[in-house]
Amino acid sequence: MERHDVIALLITLGITAALVYGLVYFVRDLWPFLPLPVALIGFILLAAAVIGSPIYALARLSSRIAARLKNSKSKATKAPPKE
Repeated sequence: MERHDVIALLITLGITAALVYGLVYFVRDLWPFLPLPVALIGFILLAAAVIGSPIYALARLSSRIAARLKNSKSKATKAPPKE
């Protein structure tokens, strides 16, 4: 890993920690004050986000890997034959 990769990783971990803390605070302290219909809609949205975000991230990762493999294969076929 290069230096800018480590800095990006630390920033990402900090943002993730802040979001998780905010979500825990919201559910623990503010959720009981919500009316039942709002709490139900919020629960469904949170569940969709928790289930959908890893699936979306894996889909993006697999498309990036497929593009990288396709690019490397096309470069390999375009290389002149060695004599």
